[in-house]
Amino acid sequence: MQKIGTHNLRYWIDKPIVVEGKQLVEVYIQGHGLCAKGQLFVADKAKQKGLGSYGGGGYRGAELKNVEITISQNSAGTNFILEQVGKIID
Repeated sequence: MQKIGTHNLRYWIDKPIVVEGKQLVEVYIQGHGLCAKGQLFVADKAKQKGLGSYGGGGYRGAELKNVEITISQNSAGTNFILEQVGKIID
């Protein structure tokens, strides 16, 4: 994702999940030869768009536009953090 650039990819919501008390969203990711499913931690700014409170999965299949994702790496692994969403197209 870093080589392609997260801004060059398209994202669709599959479902929300909670891991160790943290809100995540599972997404389908496509673009530039990449087709994958990933889990993104939902940051506070993204929660303001309603992504932190849709526990029922009402946005399943919706496309996320103008997405800002940061990638954090440490000895425990790699985390993808959904920092901001410009628009949710349902």
